[in-house]
Amino acid sequence: MKPLHFDATCRDLDLKKPRVLAELHPILQAKVQQIVVMTGGRLTPYCGYRGPVEQAAALQRGASFAKFGESPHNFHPALACDLVLDPRFVEVNTVPDDAHPGIPNLWERRTRAATEAWADLEQAARDLSLERVNIGTERDWPHVQLPGWRALVGRS
Repeated sequence: MKPLHFDATCRDLDLKKPRVLAELHPILQAKVQQIVVMTGGRLTPYCGYRGPVEQAAALQRGASFAKFGESPHNFHPALACDLVLDPRFVEVNTVPDDAHPGIPNLWERRTRAATEAWADLEQAARDLSLERVNIGTERDWPHVQLPGWRALVGRS
């Protein structure tokens, strides 16, 4: 039996997807839609634009090293997108963690299916000429961004 929050999480992901896609730069939007297809729906858009409050929270919990205005998520349209595992297609730990109470671990990296989905994202990003980044020494698994995004916002 699935935990009660599983169905709510899936509904939230379905509602979030069109909003996140609408926040993205048109070139990135098209590429993220291709990633969803290329990964067989195992990954879904989760975060596009990140405002000052959200960026400060990401910085505080260690999910980002960037202050507001230093991340490609902080611009309209967003120049980066985070994708997460869709628990309907990838086995994830359904016990919520402290960092994301109330939802399954959509950032799972311990199961074979999750590892394969993240590897497919890596390949899709390479095929679509999207940049991948690290947070410190750790790969930022969900994150893809337009190459040269700083030039698009007039920063070098």
